[in-house]
Amino acid sequence: ATPSDFYVEILNAMDEALSFANITEDYSSVNWDTGLGIAAVSFDYCGKIYHINATFDGDWYDPLVLTHVARILDQDAAPEKLWYAYDGQALYLYYGTPEQETLLEKKTGYIWLDPVNNPLYNE
Repeated sequence: ATPSDFYVEILNAMDEALSFANITEDYSSVNWDTGLGIAAVSFDYCGKIYHINATFDGDWYDPLVLTHVARILDQDAAPEKLWYAYDGQALYLYYGTPEQETLLEKKTGYIWLDPVNNPLYNE
């Protein structure tokens, strides 16, 4: 396996609404023979630099990154929150108000959760 800018792609996809900048990943702590290790993710948001260590396990996204990003976003006074829905294989992300989340839930049939209060996995 080789680095794929996995987290960069996810954060870039949210960038239009959230203005992340200088998103980088460092895979120097990953053992490519086993596919395990730590991917160091960093980005700028609202003038601050954030660093998150993501557990690297092949092509699986570390769901705790979602919780950490949601906590960072919750520091803003913005009415929008980061929401997720998970169907056992795919993870869907949405950024909006609780009212928009309610409408999205009715339209999609998915239960959208706040990753700060309902993490996909516990730390």
